Amino acid sequence: MKPRTFKYLPAASLCLLSAVGPSASAAVIPFVDGITFGSGGQNVMYPWVSGTRANVTFENYAGGISFYSSLPETSHGANDGGFNFYGTPFNILLGSDLEYQGVFSIWDVASYSNGAGYYPVFKIDTAADTAAFRDVNVSITNGSLSVTGGLNLTATSGNGISVNGSSIFTIDGTGKVVYASGRPVSISSTTPSSSSTTGALVVSGGIGVLKDSFINGIRIGKGEGSNGNNTAFGIDVLLNNTTGFSNTAMGATAMRANTTGYNNTAVGLNSLFQNTSGASNTSMGSYSMYANVTGMSNTASGVSSLQSNTGGSNNSAFGDHSLYLNTTGYNNTGVGAYSLNTNSTGNNNTAVGFQTLYYNTTGSGNVGNGYQNLFLNTTGSQNTAAGSQALYYNTTGFNNTGTGSGALYNNTTGAENSAHGFQSLFLNTTGANNTAGGTWALRGNTTGYQNTAAGARSLYSNTTGANNTASGYKALQGNTTGSSNTAVGSLSLTASTAAIANTAMGTLALSLATGSNNTAVGTNTLSEGIEIHYNTAVGNGSLRKNTANNNAALGNGSLSENTTGTFNTGLGTNALYANVNGWNNVGVGTSAGYSKSSGSGNVFVGASAGQYQGATGTTALTATTNSVYIGYESRAYNNSDNNSIVIGANAVGAGANTTVIGNAATTHTHLKGRTMSPSLEVAGVAEFKGQVVITTPQGDIPMFTGY
Repeated sequence: MKPRTFKYLPAASLCLLSAVGPSASAAVIPFVDGITFGSGGQNVMYPWVSGTRANVTFENYAGGISFYSSLPETSHGANDGGFNFYGTPFNILLGSDLEYQGVFSIWDVASYSNGAGYYPVFKIDTAADTAAFRDVNVSITNGSLSVTGGLNLTATSGNGISVNGSSIFTIDGTGKVVYASGRPVSISSTTPSSSSTTGALVVSGGIGVLKDSFINGIRIGKGEGSNGNNTAFGIDVLLNNTTGFSNTAMGATAMRANTTGYNNTAVGLNSLFQNTSGASNTSMGSYSMYANVTGMSNTASGVSSLQSNTGGSNNSAFGDHSLYLNTTGYNNTGVGAYSLNTNSTGNNNTAVGFQTLYYNTTGSGNVGNGYQNLFLNTTGSQNTAAGSQALYYNTTGFNNTGTGSGALYNNTTGAENSAHGFQSLFLNTTGANNTAGGTWALRGNTTGYQNTAAGARSLYSNTTGANNTASGYKALQGNTTGSSNTAVGSLSLTASTAAIANTAMGTLALSLATGSNNTAVGTNTLSEGIEIHYNTAVGNGSLRKNTANNNAALGNGSLSENTTGTFNTGLGTNALYANVNGWNNVGVGTSAGYSKSSGSGNVFVGASAGQYQGATGTTALTATTNSVYIGYESRAYNNSDNNSIVIGANAVGAGANTTVIGNAATTHTHLKGRTMSPSLEVAGVAEFKGQVVITTPQGDIPMFTGY
């Protein structure tokens, strides 16, 4: 049956309908199929009973009731048709016995509480600006709930919010929100994360979390185990910890295997990854102390520092890959990238600088301070290197000390060497017991041993020479294979190459000499001799120009001008000073034989003895042979007087082949004992005490002249 429609009915029509109802207070319209009320300018909802408005009750048995208006939905007014309700309050009653409660309410009179009356299921109170549900569940299907303003939830203990039948959180007895197990909270935001208050989650009062939290897989909390003194931050950090305590792990899988280790700090990816029971370790940097298991009291800072350490203790590694391969070595200190990189079991090593002691494996007690010091050292022990690339090639050499850039650079197996200065003992390989102090000291030494060089470039070129001592700038600089030489003083023995047993003490002493067995003490002593041997010069400038052999000069300037003369001895300042090529001369005393330049076989004893000639003693004696002058300023009668013997202070010779005893002030000459002479000439008075025996050959007659 089609719905029946009442259109444009006058008010009286409804009044007539009111008589049809079962009572005078209501109009009852029974239809099985439903009723459609339409309005076209007329209201059909004004039933009157005894001159007053009354309720209209529709009894719907099978169909539905529809109210509609021809006016646009947005133009409806209070009396514009549609479904209009009047009266304050307006209530939709489910059941019976409506009681006034709000502006708009839905009641269920079947619900009753505490005998105080009936309560609305839903109520809108405009005075309180509230809308409330009571004793019912609200369900939204295939839709959403939008709230502008605030959402207040009042729940009793144990109740909360459920989604799809599963509890999300409940309220405990203290009013706290308890999230259900397995129901994580997800917060998303289009606002980039930052330290500002516009992030995805802003908490002004702090967050209390009873267990570890995970953010994008990163763990924040104390890690596994029962001890609450651990701090864990990162993926799988402290994952296997059981009883370990006071550990701090930050970075993915840091301290992942730790079980009982304590007082450890690990910062960085895989730092202290395999540590189980090791304690008191500090590891900072990716893979730092990665393999440590039981090692204790280690400190590692830098990527892969102490990465392979397993049981080594008391090690300190600062720098990328420092002590990288150390396993059980202990008491090592590496400061600088790749320092002690390959050390495995070596102990008590200290390396400071990039790649210092890089290849050391089992060597112990080494100290390297500087770039690539002891770089190739493997098993050498008790070495000390300070300076860039000092002891760079040392492998097994021990008890070496290299201080200065490149000191003992090429040393491989040489032992007990000491080098102090830039590239000192630079080329030494197997030489042992050498000491070099100064820039390039013993630089070229390779296998030479027991050499000592102190001073820049001292023993610079020495290769295999041994037992040499050089002290001073360029002392023994050119020595290569010479041995047992001693040079003390700037440029002393500087040109010697293969000579042996020379001693030079003083600036330029033996500076040009290449011969052997010379001794020069004093500035410029034997300074111009080259291929000379067995000379001894003591005193500044002594034997300065000597180029010959077997001379001895003691005193400043003694034999200073000697060049080719040999077997000369000068004792005293300027003794035999001017001798050039004479040989077998002896001068004893200051300026003894000073002026003689040529002539041999002379003896000068006394200050200035034989220095002058002539009665006045102002002219130099330059040449004489086989003469003897004894006494202060004893002198020849003429220059070139040979075979002249003059004895006495200021005594003047009588010419060649004469002997003078005494000077002009001599009054008596006493000849003790028996005097034998093939001839006797007496000038003046001769006094004889005792016998005078004159023996002549047979047939000769003694002759006396004079009166």
